Amino acid sequence: MSKSDFARQVSKGGGITIAHRAARMGRNPKTGEAIQIKVSKTLRFKPSAQLKKAAGA
Repeated sequence: MSKSDFARQVSKGGGITIAHRAARMGRNPKTGEAIQIKVSKTLRFKPSAQLKKAAGA
């Protein structure tokens, strides 16, 4: 399994995957200056149907 295919089941509550965020332009809130935000990775949680049902969603 490669790092880009990372996925894990969290007990019966759902799953975690790695999401890739593209580079983008942002703004420094203090100065208002435009800045380049780098490519990054983040974790995403997807709840299972059981968890959604238990939460009443």
